[in-house]
Amino acid sequence: MPKITLFAQDKNKVARGVWEDIGGGFMCKIASLDNDGYMAFMLDKVNAIRKSAKTGISLDTMRRTEAIQCEGLAKYVLLDWKNLQNGDGTEIPYTQERALPILVEHKKIREAVLEVAQNEALYSLEIREEQEKNLQSSSDGN
Repeated sequence: MPKITLFAQDKNKVARGVWEDIGGGFMCKIASLDNDGYMAFMLDKVNAIRKSAKTGISLDTMRRTEAIQCEGLAKYVLLDWKNLQNGDGTEIPYTQERALPILVEHKKIREAVLEVAQNEALYSLEIREEQEKNLQSSSDGN
């Protein structure tokens, strides 16, 4: 029978993120979409869109929603990265300001970040506890 902790989130990982390879060694530190900052940001922005969209959803509304999502991801979800290079091979260091245009211009990166941020298993308390047990066992020589 499963324990309730199987369904519990690690609040630290939800807010501070986890490192994941989203492709080709491009490592990103990604917080869950459930983090308080992102949730509050999106709620505020979506409510503003709803108030201004009197006749329903238009193509313009969809574009604004996508831009808002990218802004929220850059501010609250994509927290760091490693191993990202320009076409000429120079490294692109992470800053929040650089994250926004990259998320807007590179849909595959945005989708990969969203996929990780929605993967509940990565932010699970039980999985973290199991990993810590495994680390302890391996360091004990077992």
